[in-house]
Amino acid sequence: MTTGRRGAATEIEKAGDRAAGPGPARVPIMPDSEDFLPELRRTLQSLHSAVHMLRQPQPEAGAIAFMCAGAEKRLAEIVEALEQRATGRRVLIADPERGWADRLAETLRLEGHQTETATTRADALAACSAFRPEVVLLDVGMTGHEAARSLRGVAAVLVAVTGWGRADDRRLALQAGVDHYLQKPISPAAVARLVSALPALA
Repeated sequence: MTTGRRGAATEIEKAGDRAAGPGPARVPIMPDSEDFLPELRRTLQSLHSAVHMLRQPQPEAGAIAFMCAGAEKRLAEIVEALEQRATGRRVLIADPERGWADRLAETLRLEGHQTETATTRADALAACSAFRPEVVLLDVGMTGHEAARSLRGVAAVLVAVTGWGRADDRRLALQAGVDHYLQKPISPAAVARLVSALPALA
């Protein structure tokens, strides 16, 4: 027989699932916006309503179980989204194209990362000292391979995002310490997915 708080919570979840039926799919809480704030408010209101129902002379057990189960699942999604946001990285974007760099920075910020941009080789090296990035997205056509070697000593991960696509370009970049090589044109979202999928950095 299942006992304790976890067992009770599990039974409530099962009851809620039975009461809910298949139903429409819920929109997931994402760490790229403030959606979790109104969702958190609605979830807490649902729990408050469940507590109020428990105080009635003849509480409706099925309805209460349904409300509690739904709220528990939604709270778990909110917590997961906040944890994802908390694992954001410091990302330096070193690229001479200001418009591209700004779009990429905005996309990364929506994923929960901190960003800095540099449009010259000198600015990129200076930003490394001040910002201490964990990830550098660099156009090796701007920075050059020597600068990439210097950045290698600061950042845990170097990602080349460049229009250079010859086999020799890739080989030289990897020899300079680049970990990933992405060739333009590429969407900011694709670059952001790579950054977000990187393993935990020491």
